Amino acid sequence: MPKFITFVTAENEKTMENLMLNKLRLLPLFQGLTLNELTQILAKAKLHFATYKPNEHIVEQGDAFKRLIFVLDGQTVSVTRDPENTLCISEYREEQCLLELTSLFGIDNTHKSTHIALTKVNTLAIHKRFVIDELMNFWIFRLNYLNMISNRAGRLHARLWEKEPQSAEEKLRRFFLDHVEYPKGEKLIEIGRRALAKKIQVPVSQVTQALKAMEGQEVLQLSPKGIRIPDMTLL
Repeated sequence: MPKFITFVTAENEKTMENLMLNKLRLLPLFQGLTLNELTQILAKAKLHFATYKPNEHIVEQGDAFKRLIFVLDGQTVSVTRDPENTLCISEYREEQCLLELTSLFGIDNTHKSTHIALTKVNTLAIHKRFVIDELMNFWIFRLNYLNMISNRAGRLHARLWEKEPQSAEEKLRRFFLDHVEYPKGEKLIEIGRRALAKKIQVPVSQVTQALKAMEGQEVLQLSPKGIRIPDMTLL
């Protein structure tokens, strides 16, 4: 059989470079960088583009954090399980996102969730070593990183000073908000009633009553699969 050789022209190379520049510009960590800075990054970086089919795993909970992974398009779900395997939370996302930026540094450098493609998903990955050695030299990149980490820390700190929940409904709302990574979008929470009652420290009967009341308010749906929250912002 004949071998086919593809010749890459200068025009094609320029087109590819422009496409990659446009992709980088859309990513939150790179917003604000000049065209010259982005071109410098492209000249040095090994950008790993990948495409995942529906139901393919992008990364597993417990995997070492070796790369920054950006979801460029497609629908994903992030699945997080507790060590006792009594709680499982699935968070659905349709927008472009960065997977677990908070795991880049710190004591525990492992992924906290399993991320799965629901549709065809395109990702861009950059090795952690390149982020430390090269990208952190750009002050805009460092500022974007610190802003994202600070915003998350600020939200968590503010929650500590919120009024203590009193009723079973209030405790359920606080529990759901405390255990999700993204404060919007659809969630599926899989947990038994007894386990849930134990975690929020109220009787099982009150948990059941509160969940039915919240279902009546159309902020969640109860099913054999678990507790579905169609839109976290409405909770």
